[in-house]
Amino acid sequence: MIPFSWSKRRQALWDGCRFGYYLYYYGGYGGFDPDAPRDVRRIHELKYLMSAHEYGLRLLAEAVRDNFYRPDDAPFRRNLFPALQKRFRREFGRMLAGAWQVDHKIPMLLELRYGECPAREMRDQLEDELRRACARLECELVPALENVGRERRRPFSVPLPVQINDLTCYIAPWVMLSDGGTLCIIDAAGDDTTLLLHRYYALNEWRIPPDRVRSLQILPASGELREVGDELNIGMTVQRLLHGAQQMRNALRSDGTAHPEDFPRNREHCATCRFRDYCGTK
Repeated sequence: MIPFSWSKRRQALWDGCRFGYYLYYYGGYGGFDPDAPRDVRRIHELKYLMSAHEYGLRLLAEAVRDNFYRPDDAPFRRNLFPALQKRFRREFGRMLAGAWQVDHKIPMLLELRYGECPAREMRDQLEDELRRACARLECELVPALENVGRERRRPFSVPLPVQINDLTCYIAPWVMLSDGGTLCIIDAAGDDTTLLLHRYYALNEWRIPPDRVRSLQILPASGELREVGDELNIGMTVQRLLHGAQQMRNALRSDGTAHPEDFPRNREHCATCRFRDYCGTK
């Protein structure tokens, strides 16, 4: 049986196209193995495609995270872009070389895979967006993190598992730090379910009550860092999250297996779906 967990991505796929959801979580299971059946391998390959926006956010988050949780003997980088640019160019070159077809976890852009934009134009555009995003982050977020001592930094794994009853959920904050008896969590997401999981994590891991958790949303498009969560209704948000998870579980058969015929397609999502060239042949 394939383990079940909840994440924003999973909920969004479920709400969008049930067949795409099936392909992402069940159809390509085991496709990391080069000897897997051809269709399984192909679905698994498409599963790991990322949009340019998604990829850019990941690079920015990891640049901030690596800088914040740097080793004691490593200098703090006030300018994020030089190291990020070097990484971006290296990974973009590997995309063009097709390395992702051998190891599916090597980044590949959905827009490149489907030829939506010439490679050079995509590279220059994304690099420019990353440069401007770094400059915005360096106005507020980076200076705010520079003098946070090691004793206040709270490292964590990414993605970060959070338990709600018997359900494992996943989030991906940027950084965490303590401020007296308060835990501050900086995240690009500011929706209620993410804020809820911030509070469950603090309680489960650190025994910090919800009223001692500060959620700060970073907006890379502007560089703004704003506090969110004052109007969070914990009870209602828990119910909504658990209801969504139960709907997904109910789509499985009594033996816990998933079958493609139980997951209807939503044709309205085909134009932007990562699986569109696979679905088009079925």
